[in-house]
Amino acid sequence: GASGSITVYATATTSAASPVVNNTNISTTTSGDTPGDNTSSTQTTVHDPNVYVQKSGPTSARVGDSFSYTLAYGNNGTAPATAVTLVDTLPAGLSFVSANPTPSSVSGQTLTWNVGTLAPGASGAITLQVQSSATLPNGTVVNNTATITTPSPGDTPNDNTSSIPTTLSRADVAI
Repeated sequence: GASGSITVYATATTSAASPVVNNTNISTTTSGDTPGDNTSSTQTTVHDPNVYVQKSGPTSARVGDSFSYTLAYGNNGTAPATAVTLVDTLPAGLSFVSANPTPSSVSGQTLTWNVGTLAPGASGAITLQVQSSATLPNGTVVNNTATITTPSPGDTPNDNTSSIPTTLSRADVAI
């Protein structure tokens, strides 16, 4: 008997579940066919990056004091994430003091780190030192947010932003 092959090229969508199962069936109208070998199946694992950021810091601080936030980030996916960028936009009432590592750029209240490529399982942390304004009223809540992005397809965005509210209070002094 004759045989042949057909090659099919496919691209998995970013929402494809892994593994992708490809089922193939062949049929003929010729008599004498053995149907037990007319079906084949193959599984392909889809590898996607998944970058994340988790911000931590104080839930309360004194007006006029400096304090730190930590931005823990990484790629818990199964593929490299390229051109990763982490952005922290400081809310009104906070000013940038320092960071380790130093941001790639600072524009007003926006701090940007060009992280580059994160391999699967890679992670890191940024420590960010800020100063609260001494003129803020007692009980002011500043909500600081960090966002991580990658143009690599397949990233799940539900863990790409993290925020922490910090309540600023004045010293309660009486005479």
